[in-house]
Amino acid sequence: MFKAFFFIVTSFLFFNLSLAQSRSFQNEIKFASHLIDNYEYKDASLVLKNISKNNTLNSAQFDSVNYFIGWIFYNQKTLDSSSFYLNMVSSHSSYFYKSKFYEAFNSAYLGKYSNAILLLDSIKTDSFTDYEKLKNFEKAAFSILQHDYKSFEKLSNQFTGSYFPIANEEKALTNYYTKIKEHNPKSPLLAGVMSAIVPGSGKFYTGHRGQGATALVTVVSLAAIAAESYYRAGPKSIQFISFGAIFSIFYAGNIWGSVNSVKKRNDTFYKELERNVLLDMHIPLRRVFN
Repeated sequence: MFKAFFFIVTSFLFFNLSLAQSRSFQNEIKFASHLIDNYEYKDASLVLKNISKNNTLNSAQFDSVNYFIGWIFYNQKTLDSSSFYLNMVSSHSSYFYKSKFYEAFNSAYLGKYSNAILLLDSIKTDSFTDYEKLKNFEKAAFSILQHDYKSFEKLSNQFTGSYFPIANEEKALTNYYTKIKEHNPKSPLLAGVMSAIVPGSGKFYTGHRGQGATALVTVVSLAAIAAESYYRAGPKSIQFISFGAIFSIFYAGNIWGSVNSVKKRNDTFYKELERNVLLDMHIPLRRVFN
């Protein structure tokens, strides 16, 4: 009889202790979340670190701590650290899907596109059709960033425009793909050869007509001055050597400038495209998970 009474009392005390600990944990997590929402990341990190020192936390509670630490690092744009903690959120957590999608986005932002696709493929969304649509959209965006346009065509065939959080961004990705197909990248080699033959023509080729005209006038004028110095003072004269050197510098600079102009033009197109795609990947995540 005494043993039964002792067992009941012990169980009651243990239950109340567990309940109190659970309530304390929830209060601390809510406080950390409040701090994050108010951009108090340093204070939120301290709260979460103190929580994590508790040896009695269960796996679900550890998942919550890891998620919020990962979320702090994400907001601070420390994406490697963010991915590290988000990756530790288990599939049983209510934060699992958000953690995996944002971990994949972190990888894409860091240029690790192949890893981002592997992360998305690891997400099982069989019973969550909306998440499957989001996953397909994100993978389509990754394929554009990788310049894998065949994969984009396959993935974009599954765009429906019926899921509000990604409907506008599906259209945007399709427009980017159209721009890529219509884009005519210039050749740095051709620009250099053109400017070597006719100074400034490489700049005309890239669409910088004003710079091309300036280069043409400058190089031709210096060539004329150098030639005149040669005929008047001779090849060993200081006058010819000086103007010849200046002409050579401007002539070589005209070629090099044309080559760089093409490279910059091509890089600008793809960098702007990359910024737009990453932005359009991020907006649906905010809509779905916030």
